[in-house]
Amino acid sequence: MTRAFTATLLVFTAALFWPGLCHARYDTSWTWRTLSNEHFTIYYPEGHEAFAQRVYNLSDEVYDDITGFLGVTPRRCPVVINPGTDLYNGFYAPLPNRISLYETPYYTVRGFGPVSDAVDKLFTHEFTHFVHLTTKLGWYGKLTEFIGDGAAISNSLSPGWVVEGLTTTTETLFTDGGRGRSALFRGTIQSFAEGEGLWSLPSAGAHPVYAPPAGRIYLAGYHMVDYLNRTFGPTAAARMARYQGEHPLGGTREALTHVTGQSPDEFYAAFLEDFNRQVEESQALALSAELPEGKAIASEPLESFESHTWTSQGTILALRKGYGKKNALVEIDPSDGTVRRTTFPGTLFTTAPLRLMGNPNHVVLSVPYPDPFGTYELDTTDLTLFDTETNKVTRLTKGDHIFSAAPSPDGHSFVAARRNGMWSDLVLMDARGEHLAPLYSQAGAYCEAPVWSPDGTTIAAVVKIGQNADIVSISPVSGHITPLFGSDIAEDNDPAFSPDGKFVLFASDRSGIWNIFAYNRQNKTLRQLTSVRYGAFEPRVSPDGSTLSFTRLNRGVKELCTLPFDPEAGKTVPLPAPQAMPTPDLNRVAPDVTIKSNGIPWAEAYKPLLHVPFFTRDEEGSALGVFLLGQDPLGLNSYLASIFYGLESNRPGFDITLANRSFKPIIRARLYDSAEEGNKVNGLERWQRERSLELALDLPVILQNLPSQIQLLGTIGTKARKFNGIKNVELNPDKDQSFAWFTEATLTRSPDAPRRDVLPTWGQSLFASYEKSIAEAGGELISHNGVISIKQYLPGPMDHDGFEFTLTHQEQDGDISYAKDLSLPRGYKKEDTEGGMNLDKNLLASLEYHIPITYPDWGVGLVLYHMARLKTSVFADYGGGWQDQFDAGEWTDRARLSVGTSLTAHSTLMAVVPAEIGVEIGYKTKEESAFANFIFQIIF
Repeated sequence: MTRAFTATLLVFTAALFWPGLCHARYDTSWTWRTLSNEHFTIYYPEGHEAFAQRVYNLSDEVYDDITGFLGVTPRRCPVVINPGTDLYNGFYAPLPNRISLYETPYYTVRGFGPVSDAVDKLFTHEFTHFVHLTTKLGWYGKLTEFIGDGAAISNSLSPGWVVEGLTTTTETLFTDGGRGRSALFRGTIQSFAEGEGLWSLPSAGAHPVYAPPAGRIYLAGYHMVDYLNRTFGPTAAARMARYQGEHPLGGTREALTHVTGQSPDEFYAAFLEDFNRQVEESQALALSAELPEGKAIASEPLESFESHTWTSQGTILALRKGYGKKNALVEIDPSDGTVRRTTFPGTLFTTAPLRLMGNPNHVVLSVPYPDPFGTYELDTTDLTLFDTETNKVTRLTKGDHIFSAAPSPDGHSFVAARRNGMWSDLVLMDARGEHLAPLYSQAGAYCEAPVWSPDGTTIAAVVKIGQNADIVSISPVSGHITPLFGSDIAEDNDPAFSPDGKFVLFASDRSGIWNIFAYNRQNKTLRQLTSVRYGAFEPRVSPDGSTLSFTRLNRGVKELCTLPFDPEAGKTVPLPAPQAMPTPDLNRVAPDVTIKSNGIPWAEAYKPLLHVPFFTRDEEGSALGVFLLGQDPLGLNSYLASIFYGLESNRPGFDITLANRSFKPIIRARLYDSAEEGNKVNGLERWQRERSLELALDLPVILQNLPSQIQLLGTIGTKARKFNGIKNVELNPDKDQSFAWFTEATLTRSPDAPRRDVLPTWGQSLFASYEKSIAEAGGELISHNGVISIKQYLPGPMDHDGFEFTLTHQEQDGDISYAKDLSLPRGYKKEDTEGGMNLDKNLLASLEYHIPITYPDWGVGLVLYHMARLKTSVFADYGGGWQDQFDAGEWTDRARLSVGTSLTAHSTLMAVVPAEIGVEIGYKTKEESAFANFIFQIIF
């Protein structure tokens, strides 16, 4: 691989994802302000100064930690604060290189270790991405000074285990929590010691699309980087990252070998040996308690029973999510695991444990609802009821940020954990989700999973302050809060009462592994009830008090287990010493606002991210140009430009695209002046000059999220074009300009379907476009073009296969010839007279049967290529054209049939480019000739 090829690949990768993946969609009503210091520019919406102050106060500490660890001095880092979501997260993104931090608390406090400052953990994690991935060292670092900082992403061509291994390592090293201190995180990866064991080295660097675990690159990454640093020195991972930045041609493979003296395969073999030793030690510790592990009554290798509850009939209702089946609420007989009833709630995601209302068919959920214009970057989580009899979804609250809720025993009210800025409170509300009343509120506290005692006199919940996540008892009358026992650093969660109210059951990592515990409220004793190998969660007791149910980790998914409920048979655990709940460090997590903000720094925000010189050609010969790309960190305004000059023709040219996202419709403008070969106007296919101005409005809208996702992307605009013949082409001066309006709409409906399905089964899509010249506005080239295409996806006779039926009609007329990519049978071109493909009107019916072959989770090299799925298809296209009026008989006589097959792989190239790659071969039955096409489709 040459240096030029490496640079070209990185620039191509960057440009490829612009602008579709490189901007977020923020609330258009926000007014943006900035804070700046030596290393950061912090963008935040007006009114969110308190969070901006918190990030600002952390910035020097985070900068020193990460730059000191990685040994790299980065460029200035933009930080964008997004308060418009209820889902705790953040991201790094290129073009421009920046990080985003979501101003929201956890909806669950479990999984990140005993961290006392969630923002510190998040900031540390994302800034590690920024420093690592944008490393500018060696020859390529010097090259980026010439072609633009936007190309300084050479370390992005690293396997996922390196990318997320560094971040999970720094969040563990430089905060008092992090995934490296999480028993859930450790138990999840150790659960893969069962069965086939861990994944291969190439697979450790790729997202597993069709099998668990979803967070594999985090799990593999932390433990592999931890092993690397323990074995080859605490700076080994940082040295590897720097070496790769200096020598991008060799990639991670060469850098890993340089640091360890081992080949990647040798390194991974040694890591597996060390990992298996740790698993054996952990299992020995787990089993030493000599307590039951429970009996699995519902276990599927590709499905996870995420939450469950008992019904009044003594059955278990569980939420099943996974890869091979649709989301489902399954009612299970606990005696033998028989599924009595299955209900499909659709594309459901809930932040809350399952609860039931007084009506046994009403399931209480907390569901994130996306903002219709937020393209899934903006959302609010609301209290929702799902009726398992009618499949009806009822959203009880709107914009109330309800993370979890439980109905009272009399069914007249709810207690709920509710987001309040960066914290979460406990509130009461009536059965309609109205009349919210505060119950417990404390700056610096996170509340989770509240539940009522059977007599309705007490509420148990999780409250996390500082490092401590404790089970507390709360009076629903006074709001007085009391820990069940002394507050400590162990993570406790999933509280539940026994039916007689005598015991509070909960899950905890206080044994080193998440297990089930029971606290006797009367004699104030604590007992451990299980000793599982990897993790047990969500204890629930049957209505008759005889059976304990819980979920248990098994190869990255949760299986549903039971055992007889006999808390006195458990192992007595010493109670922590009496200690009050911690006092929040408000100086750190809620500092006084002292900042003075500024507006957007325009020069900094809009300097070109890429300025890449290139050679091209025009009608006379060579042309020299420069490619420019720019975008502010908020994605409000962006530009893409190619400016060039003909060295022989002495004629300039340009192609400039501008976009503005400050309003709900996205405003686009394109202006170009270029010479091209092959354009067809008035039948000529030779050199001509085209100048054009195009203005358009794009409006993406999320119309529905449950039970199916329905989305609409609409476009409307106008464009003016002027054509001139150049070189040996002369155009009619009375027929050389066009003025037209156009519109386009794509409507898709995606029902819930198993992830392994090759198609969105039972889904539909509709695409329509229309363009028409406006003679009254000076248009001389009079034409129109209309396309409508409908797709229906149907299930096939086997698992995960399906049929794709497409019907497309296109009609065009006039002086301009338009593309016919959608309306012709495969193997034909729009110029073909066979079948009338060259005529103005076309109709195509297509049926394609898609069949998955295997889900190999297989790769070549550390990043070169990874395959998640291999599938084939057989297709039949039947279509043809006509002029003037449609005559079914004539069209049938003229139409052509092409049949064929395809073989494609869902792949990831160079760790960052997801694509469907393959070949398609076919046969035109009338002409008795074959054709073949290469398939390369980027998956967004």
